[in-house]
Order: sequence, then structure tokens, then C-alpha cells
Amino acid sequence: MKHLIPTLLIVFLLVGTLVNAEETKRIPTFKQLEAVAGRHSNAEELKALLRDFDFSENPKRERSWGSGFGVFLEQSKTGIVNVGVRPPSRMTNMPTYLGMLPKQLEPEDTVESIERKLGKPDRTAGEGDGQLIMHYDGFHIITLGRQLSEIWLTEFEPQAEQSNAPKYSKTRFDDGKSSARTR
Repeated sequence: MKHLIPTLLIVFLLVGTLVNAEETKRIPTFKQLEAVAGRHSNAEELKALLRDFDFSENPKRERSWGSGFGVFLEQSKTGIVNVGVRPPSRMTNMPTYLGMLPKQLEPEDTVESIERKLGKPDRTAGEGDGQLIMHYDGFHIITLGRQLSEIWLTEFEPQAEQSNAPKYSKTRFDDGKSSARTR
């Protein structure tokens, strides 16, 4: 018993330090992610992002990088970079993005609250399997069970991928309005 309390105190301090280290993990800002979205894969902005943050190549997907902080990058057939973020959600056990979201979006947003904030999407896809993709000018939002699941920062034009022309819609989030991270 004499050694139990000091041992428990040491364990408690070590666990607290590990949790704190996890919470302060460096993550890119939304502005840094926007600088990469829609750029070509040989752009300096992408090279800097991959160098400055802890991304790793996805072994299951060619031309794709993932992270332990809920950000993923994919390169299209034409070399354009698409950026996705996964906000915190009870719908996933995957790493989540703890940075500020654009357009006053919050991790707990639903299809209805997203439409209140952003308006009706230009078009939608899915819904039959519980996944709804809401397409807006320059980005799209994926919901699962009608709750925000992912935000993708580049909306590719299908004809651009087929013709190998570097046509894409750049993201449209630069309005200075971002939401605070919530838990």
C-alpha cells in the first residue's frame, strides 16, 4: 500500500501527458488545406503540406495520403489534388479533424442545419444507403445518417477527368467565417 499511491500518481501523470500530447498534435489550418485543394500534385503548396505535417501514403489507394488528424488528400487522374476533412462524429472511430471548419459548419451539423447555413445544394447524390452527398460550387459535403461526415474541398468536373484537361472548380470557402472546434 505504501508504494501503491506513488505508483498510481506516476501512472496518472504519464497517461495525462500522453493524452495532452495527442490533443496538441499539429494539424493544418483550413486556410493551409485550401491552398492545396485544386492545385496540381507538383505544386509547392502540396510539397510543403506533406513535409510540414504527418501524412503518409495510403497503401490501399494509389495517389492518396492520409493522416492521424482526419485530413486526407487524393490526386485525380489529371494530377489535381482533392482535400477531404473528417470532423469529429459519433458515426466514426477514424481520426478526425479538430481544426476550425469553414462556413460556420459544426461537427454535429445535420443535413437540415447544413442547408440553413449554406443554402440548398446545387445537386445531391445518394441517400438510399444512408449516405447523402451535397454538391456546392467548388466543394461537396458527405453526410452519413443525415449527419456531417466529410467535407471535400475540390469539386471535379467529370468532363475534365475524361478529357485530361486540368479543369476544376476551386474551393469557395474564403469568406472569413469559420466555426470554433467543438467536442
